[in-house]
Amino acid sequence: MLKKFLLGLIGVLVLIAFAVRLFGSSEQVDQPVVHQWVQNVSVPSRAPANQPQTKLKFTPNPLTVKPNGTLETEVFLEANENKVTGIHYEIAYDPKVFAFVSLEPVDLLGGKKIIQNSVDRKTGIITFEAVVNPSTTPPIIGSDETVEIILRSISNSSQSQITFLPGTKITAEGIDGNALVSVTNAQVQ
Repeated sequence: MLKKFLLGLIGVLVLIAFAVRLFGSSEQVDQPVVHQWVQNVSVPSRAPANQPQTKLKFTPNPLTVKPNGTLETEVFLEANENKVTGIHYEIAYDPKVFAFVSLEPVDLLGGKKIIQNSVDRKTGIITFEAVVNPSTTPPIIGSDETVEIILRSISNSSQSQITFLPGTKITAEGIDGNALVSVTNAQVQ
């Protein structure tokens, strides 16, 4: 009987020791190993649509024009992930070198409301503004030409630039302020 008691006591102690080891152990559990090469891997990601990422440029660039010739350029808008709801271009040309002929909306601006399309021929500043009516027209997405500008050379020297002025702005869904991140001005030769 004593033998059965001792065997039972030993069995209970073994179970208690096993339970303590299994459930109540104060030992450190090994952490997963992250290798150095995994920690240094960078995964490229697209900028979220609520971050400014719209770019503007003139195409073609550089531009070539002969004295008394006609220069045609288009403003190319690259919206990337932005959903553009409005554009406000302020563009400068040298009125001593060029005479303004026309500015016409193209491609991406079909169905958009033109707010302003004006030129100050004395200062050489073109102002153009268009907006999207969200209830009838989707925002501008993607990349394409927005306006075509035609100038005529009135000088023997056509070395000049056509530039976006600091007042140029782009509005887009989910972005407070200007969605424009860069512009590329045109060199005229």
